[in-house]
Amino acid sequence: MSDQDAGIGFAVIANLGTAVEKLQAGFDDWVRQQNDYQRKGPQPVQFRASCAANSSGAANLDLGGPAPSRMWIVRRLIVQGISWNTTAAGSCNVHVTTTSQPVPGGLDIVDNLTALPNKAFYTGWQLVLVNPQRLIVEIVGGTSTQVYAATGMGEDIPLFGIKIVASE
Repeated sequence: MSDQDAGIGFAVIANLGTAVEKLQAGFDDWVRQQNDYQRKGPQPVQFRASCAANSSGAANLDLGGPAPSRMWIVRRLIVQGISWNTTAAGSCNVHVTTTSQPVPGGLDIVDNLTALPNKAFYTGWQLVLVNPQRLIVEIVGGTSTQVYAATGMGEDIPLFGIKIVASE
């Protein structure tokens, strides 16, 4: 065996050791998440976004999504003008999608609020996001330059032990 072959062999072993260490770290993090969930239960997560409608009265409010190996169960969603006392023109579609620009009227719509301001409450498993999905509120038929806001609350839980039947 030449010195070059020996060097390649050592590099392969070193890379393998690094890969095993990364796997172990990921597994340790997964076990920590399970233990935290068993002790503390779901962690609250708050959603918040606002923006002005464009010249055609449309706007997308991106409320984010869960981190890798996490999921969100949405419990409450409020969509309004600049404040709760502001009657805002238009309606909104609530999307669960993997992109920041949902297809208007697309298949990823999970709810529709026909008048603004409005609030929706969800029971367990009615509105669930799994990474890389995002919660997007699409304003339809709004007023140009009107500021729209969306807020909400949900539960952040680890994704372990959940069987995903269908996904995007």
